Amino acid sequence: MDAPASAGPGASETWAVRTARLVSLVLHPFLVCPGGIVLVLWLDQRDLAAALCWAGLCALLVVLPAAAWLLRAMRQRRYTDADVSTRDHRYGFYVFGMVCMVLSYGILLWLGAPPLLQAGFMAAMVAVLVGALANRFWTKVSIHVGAMAGIAVVAALYSLPLALVLGALALVVAWGRVVLGRHTVAQTLAGCAVALVAVLAGFLPWL
Repeated sequence: MDAPASAGPGASETWAVRTARLVSLVLHPFLVCPGGIVLVLWLDQRDLAAALCWAGLCALLVVLPAAAWLLRAMRQRRYTDADVSTRDHRYGFYVFGMVCMVLSYGILLWLGAPPLLQAGFMAAMVAVLVGALANRFWTKVSIHVGAMAGIAVVAALYSLPLALVLGALALVVAWGRVVLGRHTVAQTLAGCAVALVAVLAGFLPWL
């Protein structure tokens, strides 16, 4: 079952809705994923410049095309909002995202990207695939929550306190998505579950 539609922009907003909207913007997957790459690579290699370069390349190869696709679809009125809240609208977005990620993964292999980044990309591709299948046969999962939860799980390989902080942020994001009516509680939990499965699938060979 899909989440109910959120209140329109003309409706009066409570403090909770305003806060949830801010959380969803600041911790948007388009920002969280490159930031997570920087964080995890720095934890692994302690080379901030290299981490920023790899994250920038990944953003250029995946985030920028995805954002362009999203903006174009909204201008053409194929999507009702930037969160792609309508379940049926997500199929094309998943397919396009997977194509970008597969091509990017090939480029990372060719460039000799750090094994940790390769594992992270493999986990992300698994997450997109599982999310697409869930969207097709069950319900839409929260990408916002999944992205934050996935980074928290990977961070646990290096620092449990940091992982707990990131996990708490994932819970805040889940709260925000429910408050905005973008997802149900079950759909946010599904996002966490997809993230866990994806990280295990992507990182077990690396470990």
